Amino acid sequence: PPKRGKPRPRPLFGSAVPDTRLPLLVLHGGPGMSSRYLESLELLGGTERRIGFYDQVGCGYSRAASQGKGPGVGAYNVDLFCQELEAVRSKLEFQQCHVLGHGWGGILALNHLQRLGPASGIASLTLLATPPSWSALIADRREKGKALGAEAWEALQAEDGSPAFVAALRAYESQHVYAREAVAPACLVQSITSPSVSAAMTGGKRFQAGGVLANWDVQQLATQPGWTVPPTLVVRGTQEELSLSSTQQLVTALPGSRLVELEGAGTMVHIDAAGALLETLEAHLTAVEAQLPPPPV
Repeated sequence: PPKRGKPRPRPLFGSAVPDTRLPLLVLHGGPGMSSRYLESLELLGGTERRIGFYDQVGCGYSRAASQGKGPGVGAYNVDLFCQELEAVRSKLEFQQCHVLGHGWGGILALNHLQRLGPASGIASLTLLATPPSWSALIADRREKGKALGAEAWEALQAEDGSPAFVAALRAYESQHVYAREAVAPACLVQSITSPSVSAAMTGGKRFQAGGVLANWDVQQLATQPGWTVPPTLVVRGTQEELSLSSTQQLVTALPGSRLVELEGAGTMVHIDAAGALLETLEAHLTAVEAQLPPPPV
């Protein structure tokens, strides 16, 4: 198969995949991570469905391919990532497809949907660990950080890379990010975050609001004239960083969306509850396709 980061569909397991089902385009989170950590979703390719992955501008293979000549910190914004997403879909020939976004990838998917409107060609959305606003995510992270105790919370607030911060962050992540793993999974460790993208989009901070996304809120999209959403599956791990209340705010802003909670999973729900997620996701995609009009003969 083509190397990860190439913006095109790829047959998985080294065999041709018939176009019997709509393809799925996967949008990674961060902002600033690569798609490497979402590799468990490749297993959906065994159901005769093409799965498209790409590393967003400034991230992963895209960052490496630019050889340091990518956009400067000041050039990163939501519109830039939306334009790139439109170009990727065109290159993939994914005129009609399902879209899955994890975290920031879900935010990107929602903005992409609003930009294109009813003619988006998006048959369904699946949103994993996606916040209703960036401020809600920061508030939930802070609440969970404080629950670790005063000493750990003081270290987390510093975000200074000190041994105390590293230890506190490991405790935080093992409870709320990869909640069923003792240490960070290899695919997550290898998905190195781009400092420039992170700095521009979030201020480079995990427990403080900053950057382009500081004031992002799904209500900014939901209150736009003509806001409509395709069938949407919202998935939350019961141990993830986002609270149930925050996730319910997102569901309320997406008419007709459906919430599924996976017990014991953290933010990396595709790692903590891989089997349950794949089963739930495939059922969602199949149900949506059953309601679509047949293609012209």
